[in-house]
Amino acid sequence: MKNHEQLELTHLHTIVNCDNWWRSANDLMISADVLKPLALEFFKDNITEDRKKQCEAHLNTFFLLAAFALENALKAYIVRANRNKIANEIKEKNIFPEIIRGHNLKTLAVAAGIPIPSKADSEFLIRMSRYAIWAGRYPSALRPSDTPTQLPPFIKVNEGWIATKCYSTADIRLVETLMTYLEHTWKQERVEPVAPPNPHSRSVQGAGGC
Repeated sequence: MKNHEQLELTHLHTIVNCDNWWRSANDLMISADVLKPLALEFFKDNITEDRKKQCEAHLNTFFLLAAFALENALKAYIVRANRNKIANEIKEKNIFPEIIRGHNLKTLAVAAGIPIPSKADSEFLIRMSRYAIWAGRYPSALRPSDTPTQLPPFIKVNEGWIATKCYSTADIRLVETLMTYLEHTWKQERVEPVAPPNPHSRSVQGAGGC
């Protein structure tokens, strides 16, 4: 097997193995949890202004890592359910499949078959999507539609208010609740690994490591 063929095979195996996505989600959440006590300190009343600014930085990074963790966890579900389709698309087009390319957590949750039972849950995923896309790492969104920094903390949409940032202890709890749910469901629906696909065969049935 030539070097470029081995590289393509390794690339394919890495993407269609849902365990790889789940491990990335878990690693990111472990790192986020290290920052959680510092993030929660932001909401205390008896800290100095300088300390509050430091904790705000930790808070932003917590949500950044948590958003990436949720994104990878949802993509693990998507890969597990669509591994043959994803493997075929990689083989045919040699590009990262559209179904796992985006960062919109609400869209990913729908694609992953994860229920969004309430408007509050939907708004939470929208807020967290901003961290997955730009907030916490860039000073402003790349596009105005991704919520620029000059917007106020809350904006009115239809009959309700939506927070433009995840500055709430409730959102920290929602991160934990959703990750716990995803982990519990992931273990319940776990399937045995199957043989990885041959990128040179006419079929990639059984693609993946999940």
